[in-house]
Amino acid sequence: MPNELAYCEIFNPNFHGWDNDDNNFTREQENLIYTSYLYGIEIEVDEFFNDDYIVEINDSIRPNHPLIRNWPNIAPYKLEIVERFEIGDYTICVPKTFWLKLIQRKWKKYYQKLMAKCKNPRNLLKREIYGRW
Repeated sequence: MPNELAYCEIFNPNFHGWDNDDNNFTREQENLIYTSYLYGIEIEVDEFFNDDYIVEINDSIRPNHPLIRNWPNIAPYKLEIVERFEIGDYTICVPKTFWLKLIQRKWKKYYQKLMAKCKNPRNLLKREIYGRW
């Protein structure tokens, strides 16, 4: 399945509900759902460019998470590039934006080093004389 733009949030059994008696999941599937992001709202290209994707979130009703201590400080919904998976009735997603941020950070460091070399007075003089770096 291709990557798509969507809102996702961390699964919280106190908020989303979890009934161990009614589901037919294996232990691995339960742990996967319990520690994953839930797929929220898909954002189409037209919605994104028209700023129609912005969602108002009610933060007043957010019960504590059993595993995450700083749950109130985490943004309830995040706009992410995600890959979607279906497990039973749940649709979970894997955020891919993290890798994009890493590449951007590496490129920024590389570009800063390159510009530092180009701004060196000796290199500027060499460029003035020879016409290239």
